[in-house]
Amino acid sequence: MLIFFGRWLKGLIVGWLMALIFFLIKRAMKRAFGNVADFDQQAQQARQAHRPPHSADIIETLWDGMTTSQLIASYGQPDQKYRDGQAREIWTYMRMTGRTDPTEITIENGSVTKWQAAAFKEITNKN
Repeated sequence: MLIFFGRWLKGLIVGWLMALIFFLIKRAMKRAFGNVADFDQQAQQARQAHRPPHSADIIETLWDGMTTSQLIASYGQPDQKYRDGQAREIWTYMRMTGRTDPTEITIENGSVTKWQAAAFKEITNKN
C-alpha cells in the first residue's frame, strides 16, 4: 500500500510540474509574440458584429433567384455595375472565386439569373 501511495504521489508531483512548465512556456510565448488566439477571436467577433442575424448561411454562396441585398450581404459591393437593357444589370466582381478571374453576375428584376467567369477587361466603376 505504501508503494502504491508513493507512486501516486510521484505521479501527482510530476503532473503538477509539467503543468507549471507548460504554463511558464505559454506565458513566455505570450510576452514574446502577443496573444495570437485572442487576436483571432477578436477579429472573428468584429466580423460577426457587422453581419445581420441569421446571415451566416448566405456568406459566400450564390444561387439563382438570390436578391441583390443578399448578394451585397454575401460579397459586398461589386467592382463594376452596368445596365444592359431596361430591367437587366450586370455586376462584376474581380475576386469572387479567390482567383484573379472576374465573375459577371446578371441581375434581372432585382434577382440573380446567371453568373459566369468574365473575360478580363479594364474595370472602371460606373455606378
